[in-house]
Amino acid sequence: MREKHPSAGATDAAGQELLARRPAELSDEELVTAHLAGGEGAFQELFHRYRDRPRLQRLVEDTIEKLPDHHRLVFRMRELEGRSYKEISEITGLNLGTVKSRLHRARSSFAQRIKHLLN
Repeated sequence: MREKHPSAGATDAAGQELLARRPAELSDEELVTAHLAGGEGAFQELFHRYRDRPRLQRLVEDTIEKLPDHHRLVFRMRELEGRSYKEISEITGLNLGTVKSRLHRARSSFAQRIKHLLN
């Protein structure tokens, strides 16, 4: 079972409205907005979708590659490989708090970067 990602919670009315809908019903841009509002499952849906859509696949991969190395590593392990925080900590040798912090920053950076590309 995946752990719930750390999140500051919904930040605006649009984000809250999106959180009430199932991730599969959202557009690519709405998925990013839902993630920024703390939507569990938004990233997983985006990554699931990108496998069948070449344009989105390129955008996701290019955006991931632009993350700093230390963020990209934990981001890939969690979001693409589905590893738990504990597994990432054990593999990388980082303490659990550092893994969570880096992942939070990586998710925020990814979302901000790709949101501009989806418009």
